[in-house]
Amino acid sequence: MLAGARRLKYDVSMMARFVSLVFLAVLACSSPTKNIDNPGSFTFGVQYLYTGETFYESVSVRDSTMTRTYFNDTGKCKQALRSPCWSQEDLLTTTADLSNDEVVGFKKLVEESGFMNSDPDPDAIAAKQRFYSYRISVTYKGATHQVITGSFPGSTSAPTAVRSIYRRLIDFSKQKKLGN
Repeated sequence: MLAGARRLKYDVSMMARFVSLVFLAVLACSSPTKNIDNPGSFTFGVQYLYTGETFYESVSVRDSTMTRTYFNDTGKCKQALRSPCWSQEDLLTTTADLSNDEVVGFKKLVEESGFMNSDPDPDAIAAKQRFYSYRISVTYKGATHQVITGSFPGSTSAPTAVRSIYRRLIDFSKQKKLGN
């Protein structure tokens, strides 16, 4: 009986060592995961996101690079059997560089508009059951602030700071000819 207990103790000890080695090997071989919503590091960033069953629009600035990702529906959604009717493969992406003056002007707009201190949910959208939200997120001076506004019966007009940031993104997108 004593030999059997020693053998069991030896087997458990070996199994624990094996599990520890496998765990260490997995840790050593794994690479850190990237946040796909926020790849890379940047000191200044702005993103507008508006998405739903039949549309997708994202315009972002990361330091001096502007990116627009959108869905250009060419009739696909008329016969769609799933929601959303677009997939990741349907999205088009274009990029352009902003000048230093454009970036400095954008930072100044963020500061002067008071966006970083604005109400993050002016329409209490988080409590609504169905809505199409517009999200604007700004990362600046080590802080990130996001404001969600929406389009639904009874919604108010987006706050001035949100409209200013949105307008600047859309103006740059048109100036840089980033898609349709």
